[in-house]
Amino acid sequence: MTFFEYALQNGFQPQSEVRRQLANSALQSGNADLALQQYDALTKDPESTIEPYEGYVTASIALGRAEEAYFMAQEAVKRWPEDAISHDLLGWAALESGRKDEAAQALTKALDINPYLTSAKERMKQL
Repeated sequence: MTFFEYALQNGFQPQSEVRRQLANSALQSGNADLALQQYDALTKDPESTIEPYEGYVTASIALGRAEEAYFMAQEAVKRWPEDAISHDLLGWAALESGRKDEAAQALTKALDINPYLTSAKERMKQL
């Protein structure tokens, strides 16, 4: 059991910070499943930001779990429909899961919102 797991079990507050640190630590040690569990819990927090969604999508894609990444990216767009990063995440996950038309739409929307979003520009080149 790591320090962060111990802190989480014993009610350390704020829980979101412990989960964020635990996810980072888990990724560094190669425990992607634990990282995904923490990102998933963070996305369920009503005060969540886009960052846990980014972490979840990134880790899922790295693990070859494009469908999981796609589902979480869809959730991010539902939660933040006017956020360029949420559309960029959806575009990336759609691209990785073979949904090229949807990827193009999502990345175009991301660039409509923020024409300077480098990651969306790079992903558009992959289409």
